[in-house]
Amino acid sequence: MAREARIIGRIVDGQIDVTLDAIRSAVQGWPDGLVSLDVRPARKPRTLPQNAAWWSLVVAPLADHLGYDKHEHDMLHYALVAKCYGETWDERIKANVPNVQSSKLTTAQFSELTDWAVRYAAQEWGVVLTLPSERAA
Repeated sequence: MAREARIIGRIVDGQIDVTLDAIRSAVQGWPDGLVSLDVRPARKPRTLPQNAAWWSLVVAPLADHLGYDKHEHDMLHYALVAKCYGETWDERIKANVPNVQSSKLTTAQFSELTDWAVRYAAQEWGVVLTLPSERAA
């Protein structure tokens, strides 16, 4: 059985700051043997407020305008992601799938997707979607 552990640390003055206790705790119960440690910058995943805004301020009003039923909102979501980021044929399911998963986007990438969708909705369907940052105070 493949095992993985994620340990979050910080680089301070060129040195890694992570406790041995965190590592020991993460691998407790693993069998003896070699392990590989990979260090990479942590990514900042999209936030829950970003995700909520996407569904309530972009997908839902656009779906309503286009005549989608509630159970079809996921289809519109995937179509928008595919239109923005492209799609690839998946031989296993015999269908095109988006090149990215929105849940794997960083906060910056998710903001780009949202901004793109707002522009696309206006250009393609004449639908004006208003995001929180654009609302009058």
